[in-house]
Amino acid sequence: MKFYLSLCVGFTFGFLSFIALPVWAPVLASHYGISEPVVGWVVSLEMAILALSSFVLSQKVDSIDKRFVCLLGVAILVVCNVFMVIVGGLLPVLVLRALCGLGEGAIVVCVSAAAASTKAPEKTYAIMNVVFGVVGAAFLGLGPVLVEVFGGVSVFGVFAALGVISLPLIRWVSVLPPKAPECQGTGVPIFSGLFLFALFGGVFLLTVVDLGLWTYLDFKASRLNLGLGFRSITYSMCAILTIVGSSLPLWLGLRFGFKGPILTAALLSSICAVTVGVASSGMQLALGIVFLVFSFQVAIPYIMGFCAVRDPSGRLVAKVPGVIGAGQAVGPAVAGMLIGFGFESMGMIFSLFCLVGALLFFVVLRDNQGQDRGVEALS
Repeated sequence: MKFYLSLCVGFTFGFLSFIALPVWAPVLASHYGISEPVVGWVVSLEMAILALSSFVLSQKVDSIDKRFVCLLGVAILVVCNVFMVIVGGLLPVLVLRALCGLGEGAIVVCVSAAAASTKAPEKTYAIMNVVFGVVGAAFLGLGPVLVEVFGGVSVFGVFAALGVISLPLIRWVSVLPPKAPECQGTGVPIFSGLFLFALFGGVFLLTVVDLGLWTYLDFKASRLNLGLGFRSITYSMCAILTIVGSSLPLWLGLRFGFKGPILTAALLSSICAVTVGVASSGMQLALGIVFLVFSFQVAIPYIMGFCAVRDPSGRLVAKVPGVIGAGQAVGPAVAGMLIGFGFESMGMIFSLFCLVGALLFFVVLRDNQGQDRGVEALS
């Protein structure tokens, strides 16, 4: 139980800045005087460092001290968010957010690899996402009120406080449970270049769309003259749908294998991206963004579960946070460039990204090897 608690705490805190983006990204503009397009680049830098640190650590994830690395990552995040409350100006913000990306990458790669050792990894990742969604629901619901009452920098103070709370709860991440018999293979599987390109390409594109639209959600709401009440309700609905989407693998399991849920989520994301882009009312915007979040949260546990089943050593799934981080790095920057052409154009292009992602996932999942092994693991 302590092991799973550490996984959930680490995963949640490692990706908290991701789900809280609509709350703190506008603060970069309002408090620090950073322009809207540059906000996207600041967020992109943080996510790029997350991706880079995740990729580097994933090469040695089976031999590093996961507990020490996680604790170090949390400590970095606490210190950097404390300084975010104090400093001002673009350059200090860039440095601090880059260091936050370093800490986030260290945390998520360790907990993701550790979760691969469980018997039904797609369910473990689902549980991690559910806890992530619960905390995100609270943060998104209270975040706008927090900013309104205490000022924008209070968000970073809360990040630091949550980090302090996380420190004693994450220390059991290295206490691994017994591996399931099917995970006790010898050697590390070798995957073709096409397999890796299609798998990581699909994850990358879905993440670009998800975070690109998520970053500029508050700006879109402002263009539609939607008030604080709409923002709080919509953010809370997004977090609730995160919980619902992440919960699907817990009861759905592998009745439809990995292929059905992943492809369905990618196609639904395509529809939602268009909806967000062309939205002319609060209802349209809310429906588009909440189901975009829902579809992404359905896809991720199945994708990570698929990777864990195909490579029980944990090395393949340990690279997924890095790919997600790369998508998070590129998404806000791409959205920042496309926003000049209007939200409608951005929605259309992002919808096309999702369709390409669905095609790439189809290439990865067209054979049933990983799917059959996953069903055997649960039987």
